[in-house]
Amino acid sequence: MDPRLVAISLLLLTATPSCQEPNPARTIVSLQLDWDGEQAWVYIYSTPRVRMDNLTIAFENDTLRETGVYTLQKSTGAIEFSITAEAELAGVFWGFYGSVTLENRGIEEPDYHALVTIPVEDGEPDEEDWELPRSRPMERLP
Repeated sequence: MDPRLVAISLLLLTATPSCQEPNPARTIVSLQLDWDGEQAWVYIYSTPRVRMDNLTIAFENDTLRETGVYTLQKSTGAIEFSITAEAELAGVFWGFYGSVTLENRGIEEPDYHALVTIPVEDGEPDEEDWELPRSRPMERLP
């Protein structure tokens, strides 16, 4: 292999940052829900990958809150639960709040779904049927 090609490749790899500078205007914070029939997992992550000031996942009164992390995940064995997911970066907040019911619609093969009820201010709750795993952007909060 040409030594110049190796040197240029190494230079590009070391000069390219693995994480972006935090900029809330350019950050999408997402929530992912997955289930294997026994355990459900909720993940919070950002695109681009940045170190968040605070990430929180709560099932009912069981809360996990971490500061200065890139992602956060929490699991539960419940098939019906309320979820609160919140993120903060440089004074900007994102959130997701809802109730989840997990079900397997498969007969021979698993077909995991989540029936998700999301409260809507001044209106009827939004009911969604998510095929799992499912990711969605979290709402930016005022």
